[in-house]
Amino acid sequence: MWSAFEDPDTGEPPEALIAASLVAVLAFYVWNQGILRGQSGASVGDRLMRVRLVDAASVVPIGPGRGIGHAFAQFLNLPVCGLGFWWPLWDAKRQTFADKITRSVVLSDELVHGMGTRRM
Repeated sequence: MWSAFEDPDTGEPPEALIAASLVAVLAFYVWNQGILRGQSGASVGDRLMRVRLVDAASVVPIGPGRGIGHAFAQFLNLPVCGLGFWWPLWDAKRQTFADKITRSVVLSDELVHGMGTRRM
């Protein structure tokens, strides 16, 4: 599969292709998890699961700035055997460490839309 992109001497893909791929993956991560999730409350995967990331106090999307912060705060869930990802199992608000840092919660679409309707 790599034959068109291989270095003829080593048989490895060129470093530029690897670097471009990493930049593309990072750009998609920031857009999907940070900007899209921050603006609408839902990433591509969140939409499939019908959940939203919202501000814990106001129940509105957290915005792109906090969305990007939340995306990178997810990496704090990884140390110590991914404890941050397990934390919602016993946390009262079902929050990961990233949710706590950005003062956000993940709620079902039905609950978010129901709360929005009640407020109006």
